[in-house]
Amino acid sequence: MKKMMSSLVLAGFFIACSNETSVNELADNNFSVENIILNGRQMQLGANEMGEGAVMNFEKDKFTGFVGCNRFFGSYEFKNGTLSFKDDTASTKMLCDPRISEVEDGLLVNLKGDFSLEKNANDFVLKNENISIFLKK
Repeated sequence: MKKMMSSLVLAGFFIACSNETSVNELADNNFSVENIILNGRQMQLGANEMGEGAVMNFEKDKFTGFVGCNRFFGSYEFKNGTLSFKDDTASTKMLCDPRISEVEDGLLVNLKGDFSLEKNANDFVLKNENISIFLKK
């Protein structure tokens, strides 16, 4: 019984550490945005005229990103297994191709509040009830 209890405690420790590791891997890294699914609809991502593709970058408690035209930025925190984007998200306001504007507007409107964070090898998925953002290291 003692061995079984020790094994359960050890397993719980490793599960907790693996969750923390994924957050540490998120911070101080740059990711390409591979896909965005908004309200069940896959958004069309593309590169701008200079060939820049969609990206999201995370620092200790701040993030920046780009999905085709404007740059966006804000802050986040990770607490109790949840990634929370704070209400300070903002972006530049350049005139963009309407298709890119649709993606940016959908992302920015939904990039707030609590997200689950799923890790799969070097990939992450940020999800809430409206949007899923697929990131690749």
